[in-house]
Amino acid sequence: YGLSGIPVFQVSRYASRGLYEGKKVEAMIDFMPELSTEKMLDFLRKRARNRPEKTAEHFLTGLFHKKLSGLWLKFARIPKEKRVGTLTEEELRHLTWLIKEFKVQVTGTNSFEQAQICCGGVDVREVDAQTMESKKVKGLYFAGEILDVDGICGGYNLQWAWSSGAAAGKCAGRESDK
Repeated sequence: YGLSGIPVFQVSRYASRGLYEGKKVEAMIDFMPELSTEKMLDFLRKRARNRPEKTAEHFLTGLFHKKLSGLWLKFARIPKEKRVGTLTEEELRHLTWLIKEFKVQVTGTNSFEQAQICCGGVDVREVDAQTMESKKVKGLYFAGEILDVDGICGGYNLQWAWSSGAAAGKCAGRESDK
């Protein structure tokens, strides 16, 4: 259905905001950031020389998921059954380019039901950070995802919900004791 995973979650706020504002949104992914483009090309050349009898379909086995490899072969117009030893320099360069600079246009986000985190909500500049009380309406407290806070992956959103909820609850409780 599209791009997913933790890196996508990390930048999805910016993509969804851009789409909402009617902007063209693209994602560029480097699937081998530890290798320069030239080193990636050299690696593919050596791999092709070392396994000339393999088919293109199995050329990248062990490096990338077969669905991703299949997509690159399709974009590079390399038949799956082609022997790796017969790949041209142009085909190897095209594969390298796809691996190092894979670009896709972002056309939408998953539905709310599929969301793991959402952006938007009450602007945190309108909330006292110590008490979680609204600066506009005395006695109104906010916590968790009702506020425009979305943390990086790794439990930070849950921690934010618990911490802001504890702060809001304690401060709201003190107000009700008066």
